[in-house]
Amino acid sequence: MSTLNYRILGDQPEPTGLLKGHEIHDFQYRTRDAEAFKKGKKLVEQFIADLDFILGDDEYYVIDDPMQITLGEYEDTGKFPGMNSLVLQLENLGFYAKSVNYRVAKFRPEFAKAFNKAVSDEGNTNRDGSIDWNFVDADLYGSEHRPNSDKEYYKLYESLAIQYDLANGLIPEFANN
Repeated sequence: MSTLNYRILGDQPEPTGLLKGHEIHDFQYRTRDAEAFKKGKKLVEQFIADLDFILGDDEYYVIDDPMQITLGEYEDTGKFPGMNSLVLQLENLGFYAKSVNYRVAKFRPEFAKAFNKAVSDEGNTNRDGSIDWNFVDADLYGSEHRPNSDKEYYKLYESLAIQYDLANGLIPEFANN
């Protein structure tokens, strides 16, 4: 006798929509909390304001009931960087994934090596063994392999930090990911 395993998306929060080794380029996230929805809309609006292009009508929409935000492009062209960080902020507000599309994460190899060195440096850890991200940031910001613009630097830095947390179980993934 076999058992049927199933999930009904939308009936319960998923641990995360993030996936190790991947970047999100399109998502639908929901919440049932009206206050979290207002805060999430502001986060997404700021993310959009920081983009270097104007969004098409099919790339962003908000549905007030059932408090859903959709952002990105179904067919990935690479024009939505840093969405993992935005998704993590939404999840921290109480949003959960309805659907997510991914691309394989690509990092500048030399910057990724500098990141790994910084998170492995004992001087960048707290007494409890956790990472002191301010020290890691300081080490990387001065790195010769750092992107030229602060905007690009922080998107890359946050992306690597999220991948680090996923790889080390600090962000719980859904078991089937």
